[in-house]
Amino acid sequence: MKQSYHVDPDIDVWVCDNQADIDWCIANNEPVIGYDPEDAGLHCEEILLDLEGIDDAYLTRVHHRFYGIPMEILETKRLRVRELSLTDLPDLFILYEGEGMTDYIEPLFPYEEELSYQKNYIQYIYGFYGYGMWLVFDKATGALVGRAGVESKEEWPEDTVEMGYVIGAAYQRQGYATEVCAAIMEYAHTTLEKTRIVCRVNPKNLASVRLMQNLGFEKVDNYGENDEDVWSKKY
Repeated sequence: MKQSYHVDPDIDVWVCDNQADIDWCIANNEPVIGYDPEDAGLHCEEILLDLEGIDDAYLTRVHHRFYGIPMEILETKRLRVRELSLTDLPDLFILYEGEGMTDYIEPLFPYEEELSYQKNYIQYIYGFYGYGMWLVFDKATGALVGRAGVESKEEWPEDTVEMGYVIGAAYQRQGYATEVCAAIMEYAHTTLEKTRIVCRVNPKNLASVRLMQNLGFEKVDNYGENDEDVWSKKY
């Protein structure tokens, strides 16, 4: 079996149940899913044991991962959230040059090191979990205004993700942090099916402390890294 699945005219993914057809797709630079109901050991980056998991969202993810297209995550009234692409790095560096941007977060690595880091992040974090730290854009202007997202960490159980965010200096005090974090919290709960969200906040970062309170988080401990407090929101 070698069958092509279409999501729209721009998204076409092959599903193959034998190695020869899989190899043909790989050789011809075509996105492919291996269908291996007998668990016969087909070699393919994407493998399905049954076809029930094939829907437009899954096919879109396979297609975008194959071609390196960042996934759109969510929209709010003013903002658009999507995955990072390597072409975003110059704008990201400009964002991080803003006054006070790294007062409470780690700075970016030097450019080539950051490029390598983000390549691995796209492949192993986005690729494995399907979520991570994303980019936040102003819908009206297209400008990059910040980063925000959720990650799984070894110290937290499977039902818990850690949320992080930063808004560029030029875009602060406009309610963007509240708007995007509230939307990400809803996404983490309803789409990712997480029942707890935690944040690490430096107690000197009064704006983030107020944000935690406004979003319904409770301070649960101060054992976080770098003298940060741990805030928690349960569903």
